[in-house]
Amino acid sequence: MTSIGKYKLLDEMGVGAVGTTYRASDTFRNREMVLKVLNPAIIGSPELRDQICRDLSASAELRHPHIVKVRDLGEVDGAIYIATELLNGVDLRWHIDRRILSLADKIDLMVQVCGALAFAHSKGVAHGNIKPGNIFVTGKDATILDFGIGKCLASIVEAGGRPGALFPNYLAPEQILGKPFKAKSDVFSVAVVLYELLAKYPFPADANLITREIVHTTPEPLRKLDSEIPEELEQLMIRALEKDPEKRLERADEFAAGLYLISQKLRGPGAAPEAVASAEPAVALAPPAFAPTFASAMPPPVAAPVVTAPVAEPAPSVTPASSVTPTPPKVAPRVSKGTAPAPQPTSSKTRWIPYAVAAVLTFCISLTFFSRQSMHASQSQAPAPVVAVQQPSASAVQPQVAAPPPQTPAPVAAAEVLPASETAPAQPSDDQVLLGQVKALWASGKYAQALEKVDDLLAAHPDHMEGRIWKKKIRSAQEAEAAMK
Repeated sequence: MTSIGKYKLLDEMGVGAVGTTYRASDTFRNREMVLKVLNPAIIGSPELRDQICRDLSASAELRHPHIVKVRDLGEVDGAIYIATELLNGVDLRWHIDRRILSLADKIDLMVQVCGALAFAHSKGVAHGNIKPGNIFVTGKDATILDFGIGKCLASIVEAGGRPGALFPNYLAPEQILGKPFKAKSDVFSVAVVLYELLAKYPFPADANLITREIVHTTPEPLRKLDSEIPEELEQLMIRALEKDPEKRLERADEFAAGLYLISQKLRGPGAAPEAVASAEPAVALAPPAFAPTFASAMPPPVAAPVVTAPVAEPAPSVTPASSVTPTPPKVAPRVSKGTAPAPQPTSSKTRWIPYAVAAVLTFCISLTFFSRQSMHASQSQAPAPVVAVQQPSASAVQPQVAAPPPQTPAPVAAAEVLPASETAPAQPSDDQVLLGQVKALWASGKYAQALEKVDDLLAAHPDHMEGRIWKKKIRSAQEAEAAMK
């Protein structure tokens, strides 16, 4: 076979239980991509074919920085194919075998994976086949491959497929028992991959016995294998590896939030939050149905392009806090070709803004003070006939109530209105509050303060979708932090 439809096959990249993967060239657009052709033998009924096509169609709509982009779907001579972008890098198995990543880097990669899964789950799409071969690493970025073929694997299990063909080492217990896979199944699979990345494969056994081990055997405690692994990470992994889905860690975003906190502790308080970009996520963060966390989390809400903004220097104490919009933490953008963008220098003009505001405030306060002094002096010299004409009886008891001379209100109004119009700070927009103040507080672990600002925003705009997403994301992070304590 030299071609499939409009795609010219260049070389074979791998063969699995579901189908064969090729490096192919699109002859119309003159670009290379990855072409996966499903094995027609595993599609035994028209109903299964329709279900697989629906799953692939839903997966092709996913747009997230850590999910591979689907370029095309089609069918040629009864064979369904999926064309995806061609990535530069290696799969996670390469890193597992070489053990060259630091503990924090390993956790950061899985934060990105959980964030991408959280986003997919929020769209009603579960993966069903998370394993090292389906996680591609480019630099410090992870990308999930093969969304949409979970039903193919399920059909093999139902048909009694052999472990050698299926390679079920990373399936959840309920999948091995023939039950439908869900978001919680992906959480278990991610935990198995992370366990192997941190120490070793958690269910070592002969090929024919691995499925039994997954269903019945509890893995060794991670700290017994590596004492440098934090205790909170071990506890989080225990929850994620629960055999019973009802007792398992509930959502991928919750898993991501817990891993992110552990990564930040490992890197120290001064570390840049590199993993934040992954999990917003999904925020563009979408509200994970499984729901935010990492957010969903993050939440990522679909993911908007990451923009690196200059960080302003701290303002003097005289500057009102509301007059300066906090700058979001600097985020490392996703690199697909191995190159990093040059850092943007901080503008020196921003250094003079606080001093200019302080000077205007000082001038306005001085003007108001002298204006009021002039008003009081004018009132003390007001002629008696003015009081007598207005109300003779009242002026005898309360002379200070008498109307001041007509010319005196003008300077007071000018003195009071001028500074208010010149010095009133611009109120930040809802997006600036979320991406600036709320995100900065969330990244630094100040969840209560971040939640308070989101509640204020929702009080004014109850239907603000991104505000509701951030609220769910923050609460999930609080739950994860409380669980670790």
